[in-house]
Amino acid sequence: MSGKFQKGLALLGLCSVSFYCGAQIAGQTEAAFSSKALLHPIEVSAAMVFPSTIQELNVSAKQINVDMLSLYKSIPQVSDAPSIEELKESLDKLSAKERELKKLLSRFNQIHSELAAYYKQVRPLDQNTYRFVLEGWDEIDALSKQIKKTIDFQYIEKYRTSLELRIKRLEEVAKNEPVKKLEEVTEDAPSTENVEMIEQIEGVPENDEKRLEINNETTE
Repeated sequence: MSGKFQKGLALLGLCSVSFYCGAQIAGQTEAAFSSKALLHPIEVSAAMVFPSTIQELNVSAKQINVDMLSLYKSIPQVSDAPSIEELKESLDKLSAKERELKKLLSRFNQIHSELAAYYKQVRPLDQNTYRFVLEGWDEIDALSKQIKKTIDFQYIEKYRTSLELRIKRLEEVAKNEPVKKLEEVTEDAPSTENVEMIEQIEGVPENDEKRLEINNETTE
């Protein structure tokens, strides 16, 4: 009888241990799957993050970085004495590149925010399990710092303003050029007083010369 009782106690103990272990495992699994962070506009779960997802995000971010650097280096430069047409063409190209750069930066920031959300989710969890998330975050965060250091949007804005001012000045000069030429012509034309002085210096006026010719003919 005592032997059966001891076996029963042993079986009960094993069941208790099994139940405890199962509860711990289930609790950890539930915690992992219920560890959620809100990423606008969708809700994501850390338990559903896969290495391929992080890799795709990083590949996209790296390509955006390459495209931005290429665009930035291709910003048009003008000659020392450009025409209005050249300045306007450069301004149009610069504005188009600036818009494209801002679009690329917006896409990069979206990827950066998404990886930041994943990083915050997995930080309290097992670091070895989610090491790929941590490494992916480090890569894109380094790219973000590089873009901020390389792409100078303030320079682009100042350059655009400079082109606009130069165009405005040249247009004003072109607008005032006919008036200036007319003034120069008026200034160069001799006045009535100057004509009389020239006639006195040169001698007999033209009309008097004609009169002298007529008188000479009459005398003859």
